[in-house]
Amino acid sequence: MTSRAGGPLGEQAKAASLQLPDQSGDGGQPGQSGDGDQSGQPGTGAHGRRRGSAGRGGVLGVVGQVALARRESPSLGAGHVRLAVALTAQMPHTYAALASGVLTEWRANLIVRETAVLTGEQRTAVDAQIAAAATDGGLGDELGMLGDQELVRRVKAIAYRIDPTSVLARNAHAHGQRRVSLRPAPDTMAYLSALLPVAQAVAAYASLTGAAERARAAGEPRSKGQVMADTLTTRVTGQATADAVPSRSRSSSPTGPCSPGTRPPPRSPGTAPSPPPSPE
Repeated sequence: MTSRAGGPLGEQAKAASLQLPDQSGDGGQPGQSGDGDQSGQPGTGAHGRRRGSAGRGGVLGVVGQVALARRESPSLGAGHVRLAVALTAQMPHTYAALASGVLTEWRANLIVRETAVLTGEQRTAVDAQIAAAATDGGLGDELGMLGDQELVRRVKAIAYRIDPTSVLARNAHAHGQRRVSLRPAPDTMAYLSALLPVAQAVAAYASLTGAAERARAAGEPRSKGQVMADTLTTRVTGQATADAVPSRSRSSSPTGPCSPGTRPPPRSPGTAPSPPPSPE
């Protein structure tokens, strides 16, 4: 992956700006784009029909070729195309910083992600403000020296100044995305994940931690992580012990068989992979 405009992202930007005139930087869902063949035509069969419907308007050829060139999934390819369109059509200063090496592709993606709730005009205004001198409320020469978290914080602050209501709407939307998911792990294990508002997540984790510390203080031989996992299972299922799982539940797996070669689900550009929890 390169941060230079002459590399893969620069080529994506040129292709996207030509073939995706109506796309905004945050339009569409990654999973709705496909990876057609090298000629830019939809595939055949059931998958081809799904990709063909998503490829109307020239999206299919760009997404498929970007995904193929980067050896990534069509979902990630769609995300890269949206990034390229946002940079070339709405954020010229951020794109220039990427082209000159001041920003990496990841950090440019952070800026695009944090402005996704804004309109195109507002995004361009944020981009200009980012490029402005620090004395004028911008980032200026500091742009390439900030850490990821500080960059995100500063971009959020600028976006809030441009349109406070959209930022509040983003927080409300994020709250509505709370969910629980299950994915396989090697050796007959699985990852049970919950996306929660931060206050609820912290409260749940603190409760499990407290239960584990009390058990360990009373002489429990299991590790802290094991006690937390078992406590979570008993509280959610209502079982007396974590091992008392009905045989029917043991034999069913909504996510398919687990194997040592199982790969985690693809992540959208702008997000880091979630490392597996380490046992304590």
